[in-house]
Amino acid sequence: MKLLRRLASTWYDPTLLSAHQASIKRLRKDSPFFQRLRLSDLPPISELLLSYFPPLTLVVTLQMQGDFLYVGGALSPADGTPEQRLPQIKHMVTRMRIVASELNAYLLKLTELNLALEKELVISPGLNQPLAEQFEWILARLDSWIVQPIVNELASNFWPYTTNIDNPANPKQLVILPDYTLWGFPLERCPSFTGLFGPTTKSVVTRDFSLHAAAQRVRTFVEPAEGSTDKKPLKAAVSGFRLDTTALLTDPFAEDVIKAPDDPKTESLSMLHDRLVSSKIVGNEKRSFHGSMFVASPYDIKGMLIDSSAFLSMGLSHFFATMPSKHFASQDLRRLALLGLFNRCMNDPAFRRQTKNDSMKTLRQMEAENPYGTGLMATFRGVQSILMVSAPVPLALATRSLEVFGRAVQGGKPVATAFGELLSQQIKDPKMRFLRANEGGELPPEARGGGDAADAKGKGKGTEVADDASLEDLLQAHSQAAYSLIGVPWIFGESGPEGGGGKKK
Repeated sequence: MKLLRRLASTWYDPTLLSAHQASIKRLRKDSPFFQRLRLSDLPPISELLLSYFPPLTLVVTLQMQGDFLYVGGALSPADGTPEQRLPQIKHMVTRMRIVASELNAYLLKLTELNLALEKELVISPGLNQPLAEQFEWILARLDSWIVQPIVNELASNFWPYTTNIDNPANPKQLVILPDYTLWGFPLERCPSFTGLFGPTTKSVVTRDFSLHAAAQRVRTFVEPAEGSTDKKPLKAAVSGFRLDTTALLTDPFAEDVIKAPDDPKTESLSMLHDRLVSSKIVGNEKRSFHGSMFVASPYDIKGMLIDSSAFLSMGLSHFFATMPSKHFASQDLRRLALLGLFNRCMNDPAFRRQTKNDSMKTLRQMEAENPYGTGLMATFRGVQSILMVSAPVPLALATRSLEVFGRAVQGGKPVATAFGELLSQQIKDPKMRFLRANEGGELPPEARGGGDAADAKGKGKGTEVADDASLEDLLQAHSQAAYSLIGVPWIFGESGPEGGGGKKK
């Protein structure tokens, strides 16, 4: 790219030069970053909505300019021929007055609360409830101040018979495109969105960086192979990765140590890893590792990313405290369809290591490794779907969420459905919310829920599962808001030959 800039500055028409043409050809083939920059290679926006998004997908962009929030929405029509669907595309645009200084103050407060909660997790296994209540108050304020007016506009434009009537023309999925100013707010977890799709559809609202970034993630599914001219518009979930080429990295520094006051039968992260891999819930045995095997170096993790079609990380501290961002940003991840980062848990050894690592980083590097930068790097390196944790989560909740998500993906469910099951976990006794499982993933009946992964064993032993009416959400508002799904939610994993390393279909 430096060569291209030099040619452009020294030649009146560099596109005629063979060096320029050869460089462009090589970058288009080998560089996922360069491919993401070439927006001119994509068709018009109307064609993106018709072919690169499933029918009845509502795309909403949110852009802050000064003290105004600009909202634009477009709905891909129901299934049909391109000629029939093109005039049926619905659009809307509106502007809201938002005081930018107040918005920034809320964002700073959320950052402070997350830092305080992270420090509390060093000494306590659960969330600090006063801090969690402050977070819920800010989330409620954002909902009434920003999200509810947006939802009212969307409902009046795209739900022709109101949201109370189930109609075939109603949107089925919502993709929001917040800009950098709004990215740090968990807008998709605001309660007003449940009025559009219902309280049981928590994973219907996902996010991405831009319309073009979302389209580029699915080009291999839509655009024809060489020699063909017919596109294959997305209509439903598609196979994006292979279950036998899924890698799981757990507690790479073996920092999860059972303390003396804890139950000696508590399942450590290494034991959890062995159970999930041996039972084929998450990860391929030959591709998955944990810290009790060996301390994984950045080069080990780079090998796992390159050789896998899906990569899940479960560990203490930030992901970039394990693998520096300079290594991550240099990878070609076009083969990696799913990246799941179940990090941001914390204990004393992990907190000390993370603090030491962060003290040696520049401000620019720290900014690049925030939740926005992490998702952006993965997007520009070619990842299709990113499930990441952007706020501290208690270890007990993180391990159960990983298992629930892994079981759903292993069962062939789309990533969006698996993510919805993660968010919808329930528990009988909320006082046992932060209780860790014993060896084998066993939990007492009071700590289980109707859809819990551990219930399968409990049912076989005569344990009664509580009615849904008597259950509460396992994940509180803060923990639900910590999880976000970026990119393509309508891909699923398919089985392949054991130990196979073939290319992703």
